[in-house]
Amino acid sequence: MSEPEDSERYLRLVNLASSDAIPTWTAQELADVWQHQLASPLVSCVQEVSPVHALRCEALCASANPQITTIEQLLHHPSPHTELFIHLARWLEQSINSKHELLPRELAAALLDIALILSRVRTGTCIVSIADKDLSDRARVVTTSAWLDDRTRQAMIKAADELARS
Repeated sequence: MSEPEDSERYLRLVNLASSDAIPTWTAQELADVWQHQLASPLVSCVQEVSPVHALRCEALCASANPQITTIEQLLHHPSPHTELFIHLARWLEQSINSKHELLPRELAAALLDIALILSRVRTGTCIVSIADKDLSDRARVVTTSAWLDDRTRQAMIKAADELARS
């Protein structure tokens, strides 16, 4: 990024931080935040909800084969533990319900849907009371997000098809 763009972004962030306005995000900013969130350590996110849950999450991540450290690794793990999706969902619910939008609500809501969908598809467990058809519909909606990475988009397309057949 060029120096003027950095300055403009910085001033925008300062103005948002000093006001009660709900931030608006550009498509590129959402894509950047999404990539950053995927690379975030799962345990660090869960730590924001509960240190006890973070310890349990850390143990489950370490025992996974292959080990899980990031949110992206959880989303694309071949056989993740259901409890990891539950921890992620709790953190996302807290983020969505916070009056301070530290994570864009659009991304938090989509990531929550992805966690619910992948928990159902990869572990066979529906961590909330919702029909497979509704999860399939949510997966299809998530795929329309311009900021979504291709790997997750493909996982959602596959999950939507699988859930629609069940």
